[in-house]
Amino acid sequence: MKREGIGIFGGSFDPVHLGHRKLALYMCEKLSLRKMLIMPAAVSPFKSSSGASSEERLQMCRLSFPEDIFEISSIETDRGGKSYTIDTVNAVKAMYPDEKIYLIIGSDQLLSFNRWYKFKEILSIVCLCAVSREDESLTEEMEKFADEKLREFGECMIFPFSPFVVSSTEIRSLVSSGEDAGKYLHDEVSDYILTKGLYKK
Repeated sequence: MKREGIGIFGGSFDPVHLGHRKLALYMCEKLSLRKMLIMPAAVSPFKSSSGASSEERLQMCRLSFPEDIFEISSIETDRGGKSYTIDTVNAVKAMYPDEKIYLIIGSDQLLSFNRWYKFKEILSIVCLCAVSREDESLTEEMEKFADEKLREFGECMIFPFSPFVVSSTEIRSLVSSGEDAGKYLHDEVSDYILTKGLYKK
């Protein structure tokens, strides 16, 4: 099978965990991507900053995604300030002008996507790809929302997905309280967090 297209998978990745990894691998296969950019945000417009620095989050991503199909991108951390998706997709399109660009998001993000800054312009540049938990009512809600709010402006695909249920917030809480979060992390990321003393009170 010929692989083509570039995926963008962004997030705070503070820390990156096995749920992120499972989703990234799943979307690489579903979309037959040539490359996926793993892109830690500098300062998300939706989240306050927490424990790890930009460079530490980039390094954890390098450890969690060693395969050739992944490229850890510092586009947003190099730019600094708040991370707006329109700036990112324009930068990626400039780097790969002849490639189809896929933007990977979650179900909650899809259902608020019409409130993202310049969302219509984003949809004119990328194919929006959202994952739904394997829940028929949620998938129907997402499809209805995409039809009514998004698809007139661009392509939007929804994929059923069984997530590895954990959040970065939960992991930070476990580490902070001295509990073992290793089962949620790539082994090398777990070792890195311990070595660096990240997320300690």
